[in-house]
Amino acid sequence: MKKITLCADDYGQNEAISQAIIVLLEKNRLSATSCMTTASDWPVHAKWLQPFTKQADIGLHFNLTEGKSLSLSKLLLKAYCRSLNTSAIEAELHAQLDAFREAMGRMPDFIDGHQHIHQLPIIRNALLNVYEERLRTTKCYVRCVHAPKVHDIKRWIIQLLGASSFKKMIIKREIPHNSSFSGIYQFTDSMRYSQIFPRFLREISDGGIIMCHPGLSSSDTTDVIAKARYDEFLYLESNQFMVDCFDAEVVLGRLSTHITQK
Repeated sequence: MKKITLCADDYGQNEAISQAIIVLLEKNRLSATSCMTTASDWPVHAKWLQPFTKQADIGLHFNLTEGKSLSLSKLLLKAYCRSLNTSAIEAELHAQLDAFREAMGRMPDFIDGHQHIHQLPIIRNALLNVYEERLRTTKCYVRCVHAPKVHDIKRWIIQLLGASSFKKMIIKREIPHNSSFSGIYQFTDSMRYSQIFPRFLREISDGGIIMCHPGLSSSDTTDVIAKARYDEFLYLESNQFMVDCFDAEVVLGRLSTHITQK
C-alpha cells in the first residue's frame, strides 16, 4: 500500500472553500490542508480547524497574489527579471507565519505557495531564509511540486517555472519534503475529475502529495475556479473516491508522520 497525503489548498479564502474542507476532514477524505492567512476571516476559519490538528497536517499557503495588488503574471515577470525585494518578501512571509501562529497556537506543519509561487526565483531564496530562521527547529516540511511525469502543457509550465531548481535547493539543505507530487489538471475539465483523479493515484509514489481544491457550491464571482471546486468536492465526498483509492492501493496519511517515522 502507498501512503500519500491528499492536501486541500486555499483554506480560508472564502467560506465555501473552508466549509467544504471541514466536511471532507470530518469524513477522513483529506490528510492535509493549506491555509491562506491573508484572508480577512482567517481567525474565524482557523477556529473551525482546531479539532483536526491531530488528524491532518495544517500548513501555510504563502500568498502574494490572491487579494493583493500584484497579479500572477506581474509577479512572474518581476521574479524572472530579478526585480523583487527579498527583504520585503521575507517580511510578508513572517507576517503570514505570525497570523498562522496567533490563530492556531503553533507553527505550521508545512509550507507551500499559492499558485506555486514559493518555487520562483527570489521568492524561494526568501522562503529558505525564513525557514532557517523560524521553521527548521519545528521540523516543518516544504511542498515540492517537481513532477517528472509531464502529461500536459499546464504541468510543463509549472515544472519550467522552477520546480526542479527548488527541489535541488531543499535537498541540498536537507529540508523535509514530499517524494512526489500530483493533482495538476486543467480546471476547465473538472466535470471529468472522477476520471482524472485515478491517474493521480496511479502516478503518485509513497510519501507523495496530491493537491486538490474542493469547495461547496458558490456564486462568488471573484473565485474563477468555483465550479471546478464543487466538482472536486462532489467526487472526494463520493464512494467512488474510496473505491478508486482501494483499487490503487492507496491510503491517506500525514506526511509529517511519514517523515518522522523514517
